Amino acid sequence: MKTPETDHLENELGSAAKFSHPVIWRHARQLERERDEAREKMASQSDRIRYLEGATNHAEGTPLSIALRERDEAREEVRLLKGILDLLKKEAQ
Repeated sequence: MKTPETDHLENELGSAAKFSHPVIWRHARQLERERDEAREKMASQSDRIRYLEGATNHAEGTPLSIALRERDEAREEVRLLKGILDLLKKEAQ
């Protein structure tokens, strides 16, 4: 992965700076790469979150909204069946 900011600074300051503090330049490059990688991951996750929010809140018929609706319907059915089972247990006693 490239490190254009660190490279630019190194070029502006000259090779004397690089050779006088090689550990600093190596560390700066590592931090720049990690920062850029984190930005890419964050952008990717932001796009995914926006899609999921849209699917949940705005769009009918998307796979996520269908799954959420089916989940809620199944929970309601389980609640009703549990109530019926409780009544049957009371009658059997």
